[in-house]
Amino acid sequence: MNSKEFLSIRLNLKKTQKEMAELLGTSLRSLQSFEQGWRKIPNEIERQVLYVLVMRSTKEQSLKPCWELENCPLDKKEHCPAWELNSGHLCWFINGTICKGRAYSDWNEKMEFCRECQVFQPIKQLYDRAVRRGQDGPKERQSLFYGGGEIREGTSEKWRSFDLFDQVPTSIAIIDRKYRIVDANKRFEDTFGPWNGKKCFEVYKNRKRRCRHCVATITFMDGQTRVSQEQGRDLRGNLHYYLVHTSPYRDSEGKITHIIEMSTDITEKVQIQNEYRTIFDNVPCYITVIDRNFEVVKSNKHFQKTFGKDPGRYCFESYKKRKDICEKCPAKIVFEDGKTHHSLQEGYDKKGNKVVYMVTAAPYSKEDREVNYVIEMALDVTQTFVLENRLRETLEFRQTVIQNAIDGIIASNKEGIIDIYNPSAKRMLKYPTNKVVGKMSGEQIYPGDFLRAIT
Repeated sequence: MNSKEFLSIRLNLKKTQKEMAELLGTSLRSLQSFEQGWRKIPNEIERQVLYVLVMRSTKEQSLKPCWELENCPLDKKEHCPAWELNSGHLCWFINGTICKGRAYSDWNEKMEFCRECQVFQPIKQLYDRAVRRGQDGPKERQSLFYGGGEIREGTSEKWRSFDLFDQVPTSIAIIDRKYRIVDANKRFEDTFGPWNGKKCFEVYKNRKRRCRHCVATITFMDGQTRVSQEQGRDLRGNLHYYLVHTSPYRDSEGKITHIIEMSTDITEKVQIQNEYRTIFDNVPCYITVIDRNFEVVKSNKHFQKTFGKDPGRYCFESYKKRKDICEKCPAKIVFEDGKTHHSLQEGYDKKGNKVVYMVTAAPYSKEDREVNYVIEMALDVTQTFVLENRLRETLEFRQTVIQNAIDGIIASNKEGIIDIYNPSAKRMLKYPTNKVVGKMSGEQIYPGDFLRAIT
């Protein structure tokens, strides 16, 4: 942004130099030097100007969120501040947003990417339109807001008093250094009730003293914008969870006089996360989430109890105490073909005991048809495996005893069909030892005198 563009936007906003300086949180002398071209316009000032343009525009209300335009997967959205703040049209303004798999903390570097993004194009149009209107000067029936010709100055008195402060779907409060709320929007009052003359901790949390870990205090001290998850009670006393965006407000001398808190209700999201965590931790099976490097990035309590809370960096270390990937790794196969696979595996718990488990490996998240994470759900079948081995050993032992017994042993089932007929019995009854008995009844095997004796 150059000095001429900056001046054009101020004229378009119909602000005096003093009003513009206060709006941007800078000094009057700095603003004058920007317009004269004596100083380069800093990134943070350009960022604030773009934000003001968007928030003053009725088009802001119809801008599509970035996650819809970019088709972001759920796991990516959940880690992105733009999603958490429900501000997909302001992703370019929010530090830490995840774009194309990367989080940008430096705004200048971020904007090199944002300027070419489809999300930013409507904002770029707003910017260009504001510059042109500022250069052309005020015209008759000029649009009061920069979103189209349907809202025109003088058409209706209500449009003159249009205030986006009360229209945004976020609770906004302005707090001074004594922690008193000096201003708040309608959404805030509808949520928390009357705030006049009250301190923030009284309104937010029904407390009598300042919060122990007060984000406002830290922001007043270091002037950094931060995002935190808080909980509070609404005017009905119901507990809610909020994602709070806390920013400093500076006077013309650059001193922080107030902070701005923007709160978004995320109660439903937190409840869903809690329900998910309850299920995740309490299902009677081992659950791990594995990335493409085969590192365990998440595990449930049942897994940690058996294999240890920090059993190893890699899945093969965690489950099997190995130093390299397993030969028939189910996770590797899922990464390759993106399908669900099942297999029987053997590993060792934290005490060194053998564990046999039936594992189901499935893709956890996909991006551009590539599996980024695999979730493994393993059911412990060690006892079943042990019982099967014992049963097999018992059957083999019984078979050996029957086949090598001196006495003849013949057994039939309840239908009278011969099940057991050992070699000694065949010799006694003169049945060929090399001939298989098969499904034969007792009448075909036993002598008539024997049958009459036992019936």
